[in-house]
Amino acid sequence: MLFIHLFLQKKLKYPSEQKTVQGKITYSFVVNKEGLLIDKKIYKKNIEDYTPLDKEALKLLELMPKWKVGKCNGKEVAVRVIITTHIALNE
Repeated sequence: MLFIHLFLQKKLKYPSEQKTVQGKITYSFVVNKEGLLIDKKIYKKNIEDYTPLDKEALKLLELMPKWKVGKCNGKEVAVRVIITTHIALNE
């Protein structure tokens, strides 16, 4: 899971109106049976409440390489992932 933290922190581009924002973003998504990310959202936040930074962060999930598919009892299954990434300005 360290890879996703590094990927998101390195690639995130701050929207100009949120250049001073720091904190965390909690993502929720499903890794489907093909290893693709679907049903991507900001955890426990309504879409209409997404900030420009939230929207930019979600775009990054589209750039993620395929994930390893989950398994249960030897069968490939979709898996919901909830992960928090800390956002800090690089000075």
